Amino acid sequence: MVIGAGMGGLVLARGLRNAGIEVMVHERDTALEHTGGYRLHMSPAAVDVLRWRLPPPVFQAVLASGTRPESFRQFGVLDHRLRQVARIPRGHDGEHLMIGRVALRRLLGHDLTEVIRFGSEFTGLEHNADGTVTATFADGTRDTADVLVGADGARSRVVAALAGTCTARKLKAFGLAGKALLSTEIRSDMPSALRHGPAFAIAPTGTAVFLTLHDPAATAPAPQAHQRVSPIVEGGYVLWSVVVPDPAALSVATTAGHGRPDVLASARHLLTGFAPWMHRVLDRTDPAQASRFDYYAADPEADLTPWQSGAATALGDAVHAMPPTGGQGASTAIRDADLLIRQLTALHGGAGSHPSTGPGTNRPGTPGGAPVAAALHAYQRSMTRYAVPALRESLQPLRWQRRLTSPLARPLLPAVLAITGTVSRLRRTAPLPQPSGQVA
Repeated sequence: MVIGAGMGGLVLARGLRNAGIEVMVHERDTALEHTGGYRLHMSPAAVDVLRWRLPPPVFQAVLASGTRPESFRQFGVLDHRLRQVARIPRGHDGEHLMIGRVALRRLLGHDLTEVIRFGSEFTGLEHNADGTVTATFADGTRDTADVLVGADGARSRVVAALAGTCTARKLKAFGLAGKALLSTEIRSDMPSALRHGPAFAIAPTGTAVFLTLHDPAATAPAPQAHQRVSPIVEGGYVLWSVVVPDPAALSVATTAGHGRPDVLASARHLLTGFAPWMHRVLDRTDPAQASRFDYYAADPEADLTPWQSGAATALGDAVHAMPPTGGQGASTAIRDADLLIRQLTALHGGAGSHPSTGPGTNRPGTPGGAPVAAALHAYQRSMTRYAVPALRESLQPLRWQRRLTSPLARPLLPAVLAITGTVSRLRRTAPLPQPSGQVA
């Protein structure tokens, strides 16, 4: 039983079903497209999991719904005039993918609707004497399974039930975000750095805004006529997100939520002094597409799974919540799902563990308490090896911004940016890495 049909929960459900393990996903939303958030970054490790776990037609649709590798060839650092002062080449570490959250969630749920119970809000759990777990739901229903996995986000009710409290804390910093549809006006003087990858623009005050371009006309792979699963290609837009270090920085009070006009007013105030193009982006942002979202994070120095090993565990933000400043949350959840699939299929002899074999023919019986607890403990121990570094890396930009906005550092920031820009210009004589198959 999986609580939550997010990215990790859906990959887990698919992998277990392919292994012949009966699975049911309980999702509070009433449809997969009813989700917040914007664009996701899939790391090479996450792309590899999707390639391995998804049927080839679904995986090809995922690739066709995202962007080509050349759209993420670098990470740029801009000043408040949107001039590039530094660039970090992506390197050749594997295939990255940028894709909309709604598109990915819908494709991961392709042909899984029979195992998803929508509108099912988890309220609590109890451990049974036979080693199984029973979950209760807001509508009064109950469901029992050999294994329960919480994939229900940073404010996980599953983790709260297991640990006695949520393990993620709400951070002081939070984000304001929106997207402006591409137009001739937006394209005309857009920073060229955005055509090569996402960027952070930093003002002398320490205010930072994340920018990324989604331009399917220029970067999306062309859908193939023979594709059995249709890609979900979003229209072009510029996604922006202001990292707000402190609520006191806002001009008007805002509360977390989607479709809030007060978000745009606060963003305009925070981005005072930025290049006119940035304000045109805000002007072209539909208030219905503007959001304030809180940042949550687990403590990388603490035990991420502080409960006794049993028949329940968690994955993704439920167990290692991290702010979006690292772009690693969804990718890490997908890696969790793959690791947990391996542990649970090994518990049953690995039958059907390769997705291309289809669902296994042998239905697993009740595994029993001790083997399940050992498998979940092994998953939790292995998961921390990559989740803790990802969590630390995601928190680091917030620490940098906090230091840059301190009274001691703020007067030095313009000089730091100027020096960084000079060094970057001296190094910029080297060409950008060319994608495979292309010549500079």
